[in-house]
This record gives sequence, C-alpha cells and structure tokens, in this order.
Amino acid sequence: MAGGLSFVVDFGLLYVLREYICTGYAGVYWAAFGGFLGGLAINTFLSVRYVFRAPAVVADRRGRNVRDVAGIVLVGVAGLMLTEVGMYAGVDLLQVNYLLVKLVVTSIVFLWNYLGRKLLVFTADGSTRVKVEEEAAR
Repeated sequence: MAGGLSFVVDFGLLYVLREYICTGYAGVYWAAFGGFLGGLAINTFLSVRYVFRAPAVVADRRGRNVRDVAGIVLVGVAGLMLTEVGMYAGVDLLQVNYLLVKLVVTSIVFLWNYLGRKLLVFTADGSTRVKVEEEAAR
C-alpha cells in the first residue's frame, strides 16, 4: 500500500508539473524531480510509520535518528539519480512518451528504495541498525 500510494503521488505530480508548470524542454526532468520528491516523502513516512515495524523499545526513535535519516537520504538520492537517468534514456535517447518511461523507471526505483532501506537502514526484525549496534555494544 505504501508503494502504491507513493506511486500515485509521484506519477500524479509528474503529470501535473509537466503538463501545466514545467513545459519547456527540460520540464520533464524538473517534473520527474518534483514527482519523485513527493512520492519519496510519502513513501518514507509510510515506511517509518507502518512498513518496517519496530519493537516497542525503539518505535519512538525508529527512522528519526541521524544514522537512519542519513541512510534514508542516501537511498533517496540514489533513487533520484536512477529516476533522472532513466527518464533521460527513455525520453531523449529512445524517444518514448514520458509517462510510459515513468512507469518503468518508477518500478525500478521503488524496488531500489525498498531494498535499500531494508538493507541499509532497517534490519530484518524491523528495528534500526543503530539499535542493533547499541545492543551488540552492551
């Protein structure tokens, strides 16, 4: 559900921005950027709140400490780079409609975002890497 809602926000913002605000040559890239940020914000909130559940002891901190936020930002920046490169390849190089390209690119990037967060930020049990490292240090 988190990915689906994030996709709707991402794709909707891309369309609105491209058709009504970012209409110039590079508009598709600015619109993709705006859509990505909107989708990422929703996805990050839902991931921290619902997707990666944490034990009660870390639930109040999960996704909010410096290391978690840095990991989420790192994954997000890589996802943004994948988005822009994918949009360039599809729109400029292959001359495919930007909405069709976005469907493919979004699938790849959302998979990356999920796996990146799961591997770099949240552990298998849903707690943060920081908490696991703190427990190991004790």
